[in-house]
Amino acid sequence: MRCLALAVLAGATLWAACTQAAEPTFSADAVRADLKRVLASIEELHPDPGFTMDHKAVAAMAADIEAGLTSPMTRREAWRALARLNPLLGDGHMLVAFPDRMAALQAHIQAGGRLLPIDVRIDAEGRLVLTKPAAGRPVGTQVTDIDGKPASALAGAILARTHGDSPAHARALAGDRFALFHWLMFNGGPEYHIGFAPGDSVTLPGRDSIPTAINPEPAFADTVSDAILPGNIGYLRVDSFDGAGLEAFRAYTTDLFTRFRAASVQDLIIDLRFNPGGDDKLWTEGLAPYFATKPYRIYSQAAVKLHKSIAKPDEAVGSVKVIEGKRYYQPAPDNPAHIPGRAWILAGTRSYSSAILMLTAMQDQGVATIAGQPTGGRSCSSGRVRRVALEGAGLAAFVPDVLFTRPSDQGCTQPVIPDLTVAEDEADPMAAVTALAGMIRQRR
Repeated sequence: MRCLALAVLAGATLWAACTQAAEPTFSADAVRADLKRVLASIEELHPDPGFTMDHKAVAAMAADIEAGLTSPMTRREAWRALARLNPLLGDGHMLVAFPDRMAALQAHIQAGGRLLPIDVRIDAEGRLVLTKPAAGRPVGTQVTDIDGKPASALAGAILARTHGDSPAHARALAGDRFALFHWLMFNGGPEYHIGFAPGDSVTLPGRDSIPTAINPEPAFADTVSDAILPGNIGYLRVDSFDGAGLEAFRAYTTDLFTRFRAASVQDLIIDLRFNPGGDDKLWTEGLAPYFATKPYRIYSQAAVKLHKSIAKPDEAVGSVKVIEGKRYYQPAPDNPAHIPGRAWILAGTRSYSSAILMLTAMQDQGVATIAGQPTGGRSCSSGRVRRVALEGAGLAAFVPDVLFTRPSDQGCTQPVIPDLTVAEDEADPMAAVTALAGMIRQRR
């Protein structure tokens, strides 16, 4: 049985489900200690917190959070409180997180709980819009309410706890993981009453499986796809640079580019629109050797915070070390599978972290043409994220300890701006690919 209660949290009215009796609680002092640990970790690990956050605004929010910690709370309630810091941190790598989310969601489902059964995005006006058909409604249909609560208010409550480099980046993350955030904020029942514009509604059974977009470790096969497009244009979609898949990715691209060469592929589209990053080796070893025609470096410099975990005996803990980007990766023109034409890399709001490093390295040194839409993240990205255990309530914080400056040294606080703009169609992601392929053929 679902029990909805009106809750007031930090001055904002939220519709939160009653806490399940089985959830353990943690003392206010324990959560307060976690809050202090988050703030201390940022100062301990981050080379320049002020690059993305306003210290005064963060301090004011922390004081407001602490004032509200007056009684025991569950892990989810602790996350709801502490995650209010996330938007103010201004970095997609820096956040208070609910750890081991797949196991928690699976336990919820096994106990009879169900997840929100629709897939949505949050548009620039804060509205929920379907990204997959649901209940006979097509992609693009606006969701007006869920269980009688305005969708805009639910989206606003979630965005108030979502990390990201920019509002656009946060909206993309919150939309992709909306079922997770909805569960964190509001208990899911066996069914959901969903309203759609222009005024109809339907009751749907809750979902008893976890959406793929929520999984931090998707199967390798789900992260890549390829095709040969008209005009001998090779297409490769890479949705992750997860280091755990390095060997699989190398094997995959070795076979793929051999097939591309045999099929007389001339030019190449690499689709990074849905790639949140990972390990640079996947693209420096698994992609660039097949299209790069000139040397390139990944960054001009990297600022590293020397904390206890990495400082050498002769280095001062707490200082910042600046490393010049002197390593240049060399092209491999003699590679038998090297494409003869040019590489075009599709970017978008979700391209992040290592994907941004690839975009800026290729753009700044003329190795490939960047196409698509601006990234949601800054073109000078943080990296090497450290996990900090928050032992009071079993949460986790993530803080980067490196800041990379792009090779050109220009536009660090701005997104990566494509060389060639290609419109996006939210209802048809392949439309941008088709459009770019047409542009490539016209430019030959």
